[in-house]
Amino acid sequence: MKRILISVAFGLVLIGVAILFRHRTNNAQEPSQPARENTEPHPSIASGKSSTPSARERDQKQIEERIAAIQADPSNEWKAPISFFGRVVDEDNKPIAGASIAFSWNDTSAKGTSHHSTTSDGDGRFELTGRTGKGLSVDVTGINGYPFTNGARNSFEFGDPWVPNHIPDKNNPVVFRWKKQGKIEPLIAWRALLGVDNNGPERGFQFVPALITDPGDFRFSCKVGTAEDGRRRFDWEFKMSIPGGGLLATDEEFPFLAPEDGYTESVTWTAKIEDEQWQGVKRQMFYIRYGNPVRYGRLHVTFDGSTPRFYTRSGVILSWWINPTGSRVVESGKGEPPTIPEASLRSRTPWTGGL
Repeated sequence: MKRILISVAFGLVLIGVAILFRHRTNNAQEPSQPARENTEPHPSIASGKSSTPSARERDQKQIEERIAAIQADPSNEWKAPISFFGRVVDEDNKPIAGASIAFSWNDTSAKGTSHHSTTSDGDGRFELTGRTGKGLSVDVTGINGYPFTNGARNSFEFGDPWVPNHIPDKNNPVVFRWKKQGKIEPLIAWRALLGVDNNGPERGFQFVPALITDPGDFRFSCKVGTAEDGRRRFDWEFKMSIPGGGLLATDEEFPFLAPEDGYTESVTWTAKIEDEQWQGVKRQMFYIRYGNPVRYGRLHVTFDGSTPRFYTRSGVILSWWINPTGSRVVESGKGEPPTIPEASLRSRTPWTGGL
């Protein structure tokens, strides 16, 4: 009986092993298949070309065509067809009519340069067509205001084979933006070239009338480190302040209205030897508030600490526009103010003029 039970058990074990072996064999012959990724490249990628030519391809074709034309006729570079479409608008993108437009372009004429003038129409538009040449300059004037310069351009290439040339589009004219002149008030404005002793005492300066004096409306000083690296870099610190008032830095293209508040009494500029972007010269426009009664203005400060540290002085350039009425309007309607030499600012007779 015992032998029978052992034989049965052994037989069951053999049957189980056989079933398990068969199951694994089937799995090995038909493994589960993961979802296949489409590794075939897109036709446009496989061929290396898109269905439409890219800007780079168009530019390359344009360059090749111009080179071939110039090789056939060296003067061809100055015979490219010129057409230009522009539009003059104000800061609110409203058209400016009657603006004076002056075109000039270099060509094969006897003088090498040709000119044409026109004015913008009621929609601010103007154009130049049917001309040939190479480079074109467009100057817009005759507007009571100020041109925007950030990102603006007035030179356009038509015949240079090595650069992308201007493509005229009447439906998409080149826009020339101007800021209309606002309220103009009489300002007192001057520019002064000063020096400050390195590691010396603080200096005082009076805006109106202009005079080097203590304590002054504006105070400034400079510290220079004793160490210098192989690139003639050194530590420097320039400190400026308006006691009882303040400065407010601005990057506005047209800083014509001083804010009522937000000013800080003291500003410090520094540079360290180890600075990756070490600079010996720093400049900034500020709105300023000072005095009693309070006056507002704008002040452009340039500090030149790029001279070797063993020099005894560093340079400071101040340009200021002060509204003597107490108004916050600091728009002069004029350009850079006249310059006063430092020697004159030391005299007992202060400078009282200006723009």
